[in-house]
Amino acid sequence: MANNADTTAIFSQEAEEAVIGSVLIAPHLFSVIAAQLQADDFFVLRHRYIWEALTRMAGRGEPADFLTVQEDLKAAGKLADVGGASYLLNLINNTPTSVNAEVYAGLVKRAAVRRQVLRAAEAIKMLATDGALATDDVLDRALDELNAVSTLAVREFRGMSAIVDAHMERTERAMDKPGLLAGVPSVLPGLGKLLGGYQPGRLYYVAARPGMGKTAYLVSEALHMAQAGKTVAIASLEMSESDLTDAMIAALAGVPVKAIQEGTLTPAQYSEYVKAAGKLGRLPIFIEDDAEMTPRQLAGKARKLQYTRGLDVIMVDYVQLMEPTNGGRRYDSEYAEVTANSKALARLAKKLNVPVIAAAQLNREADNRADKRPQMSDLRSSGQLEQDAAVIMFPFRPSFYEHSDGPSPGFEEAEIGIAKNRFGPTGIVRCAFRPVLKQFVPTHTINLTEIAEGKSA
Repeated sequence: MANNADTTAIFSQEAEEAVIGSVLIAPHLFSVIAAQLQADDFFVLRHRYIWEALTRMAGRGEPADFLTVQEDLKAAGKLADVGGASYLLNLINNTPTSVNAEVYAGLVKRAAVRRQVLRAAEAIKMLATDGALATDDVLDRALDELNAVSTLAVREFRGMSAIVDAHMERTERAMDKPGLLAGVPSVLPGLGKLLGGYQPGRLYYVAARPGMGKTAYLVSEALHMAQAGKTVAIASLEMSESDLTDAMIAALAGVPVKAIQEGTLTPAQYSEYVKAAGKLGRLPIFIEDDAEMTPRQLAGKARKLQYTRGLDVIMVDYVQLMEPTNGGRRYDSEYAEVTANSKALARLAKKLNVPVIAAAQLNREADNRADKRPQMSDLRSSGQLEQDAAVIMFPFRPSFYEHSDGPSPGFEEAEIGIAKNRFGPTGIVRCAFRPVLKQFVPTHTINLTEIAEGKSA
C-alpha cells in the first residue's frame, strides 16, 4: 500500500540502517533477525531492496557480506537504487555495534506494526462509509483488516523449560481434583471419559446419515454443557432458531416436540414447559441460524462472542451446508467446498482455543451394507474431514433401520462409535435415545429393561 501522510512519520531511519549494518558486519545475525523482520517491515525503499537481497542469499545458502550483497543487488538491477556500493559501506561504518542488532530490529518491527494499524484504520473507515456494502460485509471485511495486523505480531518458538513449566501446572491442577475431566464435559460419561472431555483447539466431527440424530446429539451435548456453566455457540445452518429452541425445551421439560409445536400440551405438560422455558432462558447458549453463513463470518461472530460474553465451545450443524469463503467465487466442486470449510473450522478451533463440534453428512454406502454401522469411508464429499478432525464420532441407532407402524418407544438402544481419536483410544460408547424428545441420554439414567421393552420414560 502506498505511503500516506499518516504513516510517513512512523519509522526510524537510524534503526533500519543499524539493522542492516549489523547483518553486514556479522552475517550470522541474519537468521536470527529474519525470524522477526521481513522486507516489507522496512519503510525506506532501498532498505527493503537490501533486505530482499539478504533473504535471497540466505535461501541459496550463500554468505552475506559487503561484496556478496553488492553483487546480488547488481545482478537484480537494484544496486543503483540503493545508492551504490558507497551506501552499503556507509551502513557498515555508521553502525555503532552489531551486539544490539535484535534491539534495532525490535524498533523497526514496532514502527511497521503501527503503520499497518493506521492503514487498517483507514481501510475500515472507507468500508464504513461505503453505502453499497451490507453491514455484515463491512464487519466481515473489517475483521479481515484487523486480523491482517494481528499476524504481524511475531510468535517465536518456545523453549522446553517454559513449555514443561506450563505442563506441570496443568497436571498439578488436575491432581487437585482427580477424576475431573480437563475438557468440556459430555452428556455421556463414558464418552467424556474416553475423550477426556472436549479439548480446546480441537475439531470434532459428529457424522451420520439424515435422520440418525446428528442435531439431537448436538442439542443434548449443548444443554449438558450449558448446565455445567459452559458458554455454547451453535451455528445452525439447517434448523431454525425456533426449531432448536423447541427441541431444547422439549428435552428439558420431558414433553414431545410435536405437542409444543401443535399447542396440544396437557395442563401438566404445560407446567413443565413453563419451567423448562425459564430454565433454558438462563442458560449460556447462543444461536445463529443464518443459512448462508461462511466460515469467515462464523469466525467473526464467534470472536465477538468470546470477547463480550466468553466462549467455551462452538457447534456447527452442519459442515456441508456452510457457504465456503472463496473471494466471492464458487468452488469447482462440493469436494473443494467441504475441504475449504473443514480447514477453516480446524483453524477456528485452534485460533479461538475452543473445541469445535461439527455435524457432517455421510454418504449412502452404509445403507447398502448388511452392517449399517458407519465407517470412515462413508464420510461424504471430502477426505479432508478425516485429516482435520481430532475425533470422528458416529451416532448410531439400530432401530432406525427397523420399520414399525407402532408408536415410538420411550427409549431406543443407541451408541456413539469413536472411529478416530488422535489423542486416545477408539471404541463404542453405549447410550440410549429418546425418539419423542430427540435426546441422547446415558443408559445409567434409565432402567435397561425399559429399552428392551420399549417402555416410555
